[in-house]
Order: sequence, then C-alpha cells, then structure tokens
Amino acid sequence: ASAMQGMAGMQTSSDGSVALTPDQIRQFGITFGTAEQRTLTNDVRTAGIVTADETRLTSVTPRFSGYIERLHVNSLGQPVHKGQPLAAVYSPDVLAAEQELLLARGLEQTMGTSSVPGVAISPTDLVSVARRRLQLLDVSNAQIETVLRTGKPSPTVTLYSPASGFVTEIKAIQGQAIQPGADLYTITDLSQVWVDAEILEADAALVRIGASATLTLAAYPNKQYVGRVSYIYPTVTAQSRTLKARIVVGNRDGMLKPGMYATVNLAAPTRSALTVPSTAVVQTGDRSVVFFDVGGGKLVPHEVSVG
Repeated sequence: ASAMQGMAGMQTSSDGSVALTPDQIRQFGITFGTAEQRTLTNDVRTAGIVTADETRLTSVTPRFSGYIERLHVNSLGQPVHKGQPLAAVYSPDVLAAEQELLLARGLEQTMGTSSVPGVAISPTDLVSVARRRLQLLDVSNAQIETVLRTGKPSPTVTLYSPASGFVTEIKAIQGQAIQPGADLYTITDLSQVWVDAEILEADAALVRIGASATLTLAAYPNKQYVGRVSYIYPTVTAQSRTLKARIVVGNRDGMLKPGMYATVNLAAPTRSALTVPSTAVVQTGDRSVVFFDVGGGKLVPHEVSVG
C-alpha cells in the first residue's frame, strides 16, 4: 500500500486495499497480469559447431570387381540428386553373369516349359536365377531388360547416386581397379545438420534431451535457427570440463555449412511454479507484496514469497 500512496485521489482502507476508478487506472498507467502455473527455464548460453548429420551419410560401394572406365562426377562438393550417374565401371563379373542370363533365356526358348526327366530345375527357373544374380550385383533392372531385348551383354555398369546431397568424399580414379565393397563416394544430405554444443560441467544437470535451442551464426547475424537437443554425449572432456549436446537443426535453405561456429541458447526447464509478472511485485523492504484485483477497481494487497 505504501508504494501506491503517491497516487492522488485514490481511496484506501484500513486493510491496505485501494479503490480506483477506471479513469484513475488509465491515468496512473496501471496494467494487470495473470498469476498462473508455469514451467520455469534457465537459459544456457554456449558455443557450438555445425557438423553433418551422420544418419544422412550414404556410401557408394560396388558389389562387383572391375575397372573404372569413366567418372561422371569427379569433384568434391558437387551437388547430386538421387539416381544421377556417378561412374561407369567395366566388370568381368557382370559380363559373365549377363552371358549366363542370355544362355538361360536361350535354353528357355529352345526347350519351352517342358521338363526333362531327372532335371530338378527348368529353363524358366534358370532365367530367374540368372536375373537374381545380376540384381544382387546391383545391376539395374533397366540394364537387365536391355540385355534381354538386344541379346548382347553389356560389360559396363553405371553406378548411380543412392541419395540426393553433396559429394563429400571421392576415392574413385579413372582407370582404377576396384574390389567389391570399395568406398568410391560419400554423399551427404545437408537438409538437416547437427550442432555439437559444449556444455559446462556445472550446467550439465540443466540440459535435457528434447530441450529447445536457438542458434545464431556470425555469417547470418539477423537470422535465428531453431533446433532441439537429440542426444547428450556420455563423457566429459577432461581438458575443458565440458560435455557435448547434439542439436538437430533443419537446413532446407542450405545456409548452415559443416564447420561453421554457432552461438547457442538452450532453454532448460527447471521446475513448475506459480508466477506473476516481475513488475507486479512491490518490494517494501522486508516484504514482497502484490495487489490482487477483486473487481470494481478494488485492489487487495497480498504478501508473497519470491524466488
């Protein structure tokens, strides 16, 4: 009540309540807020670095041996789309399998569907087995159908990109001999990235999986990115006494580049409490008071404990 004694014209009572007319409320600039149960948050500010989302890395590995005849994609950072030709490979393994397919088809045409006593498999089954072998070698169905239509084997196999993204690693050289399982390309989808944020050991208990995060980068000071903590690494770095929190951030515009530094603000929920606007609390020295609107312009003081 003492904090409001300077407001001329208002009526006060013995219990400390005051009565104000609508004109006085407008004249004094009094506003009202709502007391409600809210989840309190602590903001943790730290730094992070943008990295590729490891779940969006795709390796291009042939399933056959051979020799690289031509590279359609030969530069790092080149964007590619799913199904785009990457390299042409000459493969004796594929050539032999295609010849078997044509031989099985020839037997099928010669013998029809009749079965031969004592033969456990029909020519039709041989065609299916030969086709399946080529499919397991990762030869496309289009190439298999071309071989069957033309009657000529194609020793060259085209490797296609299995995903859209950017070429972040190339180990293919024209003329190089390759073995099954060789990593020739790595394709990285950057439509979503990770930000590894360094969390001080003292703040470790504040950060939870699912916590929201806002990020700003020096390259784009007027733009904010929003993400969520998806994983907290289980160990603390001995030298810096920090642990890493992984934040997943959408990157449809491609502006976030792996290696960029980011300023990270994490909203860490702490507990639920009854809250009022901070400007509603009147400090009287040893007490904290708020004025409760009971209607009709009457304001009743209530002592509260803050913190």
